[in-house]
Amino acid sequence: MGSRNGSRAAALGRRPVLLQAAMLMLVLACVTLGFSAVSAFAAPAAPVISGPSAIQFSYHPSGFRAQVIWDAVPTATEYRIYNADTLVHLGTVTSTNCMIYGMQGVSYHHYVVAVDAAGEVSPPSNLVDILTTAPLPPALPTGFSVLPTSVFDLQTSTAPAGVIPVKIPYNPADVTGDPSSLRLMHYTAGQWEDITTSVDTTNSFVFGATTSFSVFAVLQPDSVTVSTITPSAGTHGSITPGTVQTVAFGADSTTFTITPDAGYRIDDVVVDGVSIGAVGGHTFTNVTADHSISAGFSAIPVTLSTSTQLFGPSQLRFRRTRGLTGTISPATAPGTVRLSAWVLVAGVWQGAGTAQVAAIDGAYLYAFTPTRRGAWRFVATYTGGVDGATIYSPSTSAAKTVIVR
Repeated sequence: MGSRNGSRAAALGRRPVLLQAAMLMLVLACVTLGFSAVSAFAAPAAPVISGPSAIQFSYHPSGFRAQVIWDAVPTATEYRIYNADTLVHLGTVTSTNCMIYGMQGVSYHHYVVAVDAAGEVSPPSNLVDILTTAPLPPALPTGFSVLPTSVFDLQTSTAPAGVIPVKIPYNPADVTGDPSSLRLMHYTAGQWEDITTSVDTTNSFVFGATTSFSVFAVLQPDSVTVSTITPSAGTHGSITPGTVQTVAFGADSTTFTITPDAGYRIDDVVVDGVSIGAVGGHTFTNVTADHSISAGFSAIPVTLSTSTQLFGPSQLRFRRTRGLTGTISPATAPGTVRLSAWVLVAGVWQGAGTAQVAAIDGAYLYAFTPTRRGAWRFVATYTGGVDGATIYSPSTSAAKTVIVR
């Protein structure tokens, strides 16, 4: 009896321990489930800024502005742009680009975060650092002057992707010549590069395109800066205009028209020493240096139909040499005729070889020594030729049959 009561007491004493273990397992399960729930709402991946995609310079206080672009994040529904120095939220967009305004003379740092539908925010993107200043330009190319307040030095921490549009304003009061001749130039690799795409003379902007950043400036050609274009034409044709032409810097030339004489054709047109083919006209665009253009002509070939005749005896003696004669009409000087021979063997014509003979003044002679008795057949073929501007067509004679006895 006492033993039974002791066992019951021991079992009852173990119940709190089992209960505690069960509760601990429940707590661990909740913690595990909690972590699983959190992982289902993981933040989106950080965007990657790939560089400025458009550049615009403006007068103060509008300052400098740049469009930046970044790679799309698949789970993002919007993107937020921040100033990395002040942590100021500049705006929210749903596209993968934005325009940053108001930069003026100092370095600016920006980053982007992605936000998904649950409101989860990604880590920040890489920083894009943009610096613009107004430096003294490097030595200008000969014949140019720089417009005031149109020189900018741009530096960024991200490499530009592809071709970047650039837009710089100018003050019309600073332009001494034709505004359409203004050039947007970019200093790169130790020299100025003309990157102009167009000039908006109504709103006073010069547009260009570049693939790298450094110093940009709007330049105007000196008033005396003009280029000359020197035309020339060979015999049997003309080029119009035929005199030396002057063209304002950056302007387009008049179109040079090339015309051959009757019976002649354009053989080649050469611009600055380089052939551009047998074209009927050419216009020089964006003229910034002297040029030359020349045209050559050649006679249009005359094609003549020709006929080939083959003469000679109808019978020949075995192993006796005799001549087969022929003519080509119209006569050519010189020409070539191919003689082909066949011999009849057991009722079948078999090839017996060919020979090339010269035709002088339209006549030719073939000396033939038969090596077999029986029937022979000959055909003369004129292979064609060119004499000056005359083309002689190929032709073939009728077959000539000879019996060898």
